[in-house]
Amino acid sequence: MSRVKVYIDTNVRDEAVKRIQHIYDTHDTVIVAFSGGKDSLTALHLTWEVAQRNGLKQVPVIFRDEELIPDSVVDFVNEYRQKS
Repeated sequence: MSRVKVYIDTNVRDEAVKRIQHIYDTHDTVIVAFSGGKDSLTALHLTWEVAQRNGLKQVPVIFRDEELIPDSVVDFVNEYRQKS
């Protein structure tokens, strides 16, 4: 069975925002797992954007230091947390 690519008239960012909104619409609690990397930072920013549109003033975030994470990442997470 062959697959056929179908292109949609949208972009990755807009689709991610739609999925995050769907999560807010279908769940009582939304929490972002933040590793300090660029992917989870992007997820956090997009979730914050959707939360603000929904009239929320904060997004719960979890960071777990498993003692294997480089000190530079832990420092970044702490600095980022203090900016909020």
